Amino acid sequence: MGAIAGAGALYSTVDDLLIYAEAQLGDTATPIDAAIALTQQITYRTADESVATGLGWYRMRLAPDRPPVYLHDGGTGCFSSFIAFSHSERLAVVLLANGGDALENSELFFVLVDTLQASGAR
Repeated sequence: MGAIAGAGALYSTVDDLLIYAEAQLGDTATPIDAAIALTQQITYRTADESVATGLGWYRMRLAPDRPPVYLHDGGTGCFSSFIAFSHSERLAVVLLANGGDALENSELFFVLVDTLQASGAR
């Protein structure tokens, strides 16, 4: 993969990413809890404050009446990955796709998170 190794050289599973999400939510004590908390500290906000970023996370509200979620996505080739979590709702969502258009997969991800938030799922 050479020069773009960081963009796609990591391999993971949904189970791995759900364990990671549990750590992000603080549900599992880890030796890197302080580093995890640091990644969620907001370092930038858009002018209208609809989106904020930390060290590797975006924080946004998918609807005005919903709590914010932290999320990150990525992809290379035909592969896409998405992870989101909400502290207040104790909710985590992981979506991995090995095909399709990254933008379409991203739209699916936002619909999934929005639907889960609206349903009150945990």
